[in-house]
Parts: sequence; C-alpha cells; structure tokens
Amino acid sequence: MAMTTLLIVDHDDDLRDTLEDSLDEMGFDCLSVISAEDAIDVLGIFNPEIAIVDVSLSSNEDESSIKIVQRLRPNCAVIATHADWDGLDQDAILQKALEVGANRAVGKPYTVDGMVKVIEIVKRQRSAG
Repeated sequence: MAMTTLLIVDHDDDLRDTLEDSLDEMGFDCLSVISAEDAIDVLGIFNPEIAIVDVSLSSNEDESSIKIVQRLRPNCAVIATHADWDGLDQDAILQKALEVGANRAVGKPYTVDGMVKVIEIVKRQRSAG
C-alpha cells in the first residue's frame, strides 16, 4: 500500500508538531507549515493527497487556506479544522468550510487518533471515486 502524503497547515506550533510527528510515526508522509503563505510555496513543489488546514488562515490576498489548496492542487482533499477561541461559532465556520469545498471539517481540539479516522474516511471516499 502506498504511503499517504499529507500537508498540515496550522499556526499552533504544538498542535502542528505533535500531529506531524505522530502521523509520521504511523507511516504517513507529512509536511507541515505555519501559514497560508508557506502553504502556497510548499504546494508549488509538494503534491499531497490530503491537506489538513486551519480555516482561520488566509493569504495576504485574503484567500482562504481551503481555496489556496483547491487552486494549487485541485486533486488534493481538504480536511478543515478550526478552534472555538475567537468568539465565532465553530460549527458555523466548519459548515462554511464544507460549503466552499472541504471534504471534512473537524473542530479543535481533536486527538491524533480522531484525525487518523477522518483521514481514513477521506482516503476511502477518494478511492471510491
């Protein structure tokens, strides 16, 4: 079975590093970045199957992290994440992420095991066509 390539885009250093390290240990091929601008650079050379992106991040042109992935890597599935820290309705934000094209939406905090389950669901959906 081929290794699944993942891009993690999140400004939370601890979460990003923990998720990347854990997923690497589980056999995923991961690359992580801290910002939407970094994601733009990385997506020019890295072709992930799935991107796990914090929907609160946007580029200098105010393009959402979901739209950046979709524009640069149209075949890449997107798992949107969002924390309930900014006073906005987390469920509404995650629903909006699904409406603009995310394959799945996950609220923070989440566990590594929980994220792996979501990754597996997305992989099955992609293989089913």
